[in-house]
Amino acid sequence: MTAIMHFLKRRFFSARLAAFVIMLFPLLGSISAHFGNQTSRALPTDPSAKPALVFAQYHDDLGEIDELRSHDAAGFVFTNRSPYPVEIKHIRPSCGCLTTRLERSRIEPGSNGEFFLQIDTAPEASGQKYYTAEVVYETQNEQGQSIRTFTELVSFSAIIPEKKLVISPPALGFYLSGDGEPVSHLVELVDFRAKEFEILSIETDHPQIQAKLIGRKADAPRPTHQIEVQVHGTFTDKRLKYTILIKTTDETFQELKIPVLVQSMPAK
Repeated sequence: MTAIMHFLKRRFFSARLAAFVIMLFPLLGSISAHFGNQTSRALPTDPSAKPALVFAQYHDDLGEIDELRSHDAAGFVFTNRSPYPVEIKHIRPSCGCLTTRLERSRIEPGSNGEFFLQIDTAPEASGQKYYTAEVVYETQNEQGQSIRTFTELVSFSAIIPEKKLVISPPALGFYLSGDGEPVSHLVELVDFRAKEFEILSIETDHPQIQAKLIGRKADAPRPTHQIEVQVHGTFTDKRLKYTILIKTTDETFQELKIPVLVQSMPAK
């Protein structure tokens, strides 16, 4: 009799458990549907989070550079696809031999813009070259306040022909002590052609950077012009990069640019 009672109690408990589980099915289904709708529902997107500028091309191939055509440059066209005005803050090329030319820095919504990267072949060795540039811009509100800042990377390739004129070294670096003592470096322009040229002028874009023509190197196997560059004093501004501009009588290399990097210790 006791065994029969235990059997009936177990059967009764199992039936109640099964009925309880069946009652939970609708509740579990509604919970699953609720969270399923939450995950499948499209989340609102912030239009200011998307990059505003879209470039027609992110890479340009110039092929072989013709040194007689100084206007050859890589061009990049872009469109402002955002509802906000765009202000281009910086274009940072990967090489000091590149010159940047920007048509305009402010681009209204739906408008196009363009900038160019021109290469100075004189400091560069011959062969296949690859260059990049970072385009830093920001979207702005109606009051001209910054919303977001973006950075795009563009590039171009070119083939530099065999050298006719070499600048050695192609760039200069100066590290100044705090006492302002002058530091000098020598630059040589080596001409690999049969014809020669004269240097008309040498200009710098900072009064503490001075450059002067020493003359021709007598024992050089090829025509070589020597230029002494001297930097003195302490530099209090945050700018580090400067340029020496050399103007010549040569029809191919009428202007030569030498990048100059200056790092200065604070005055004692």
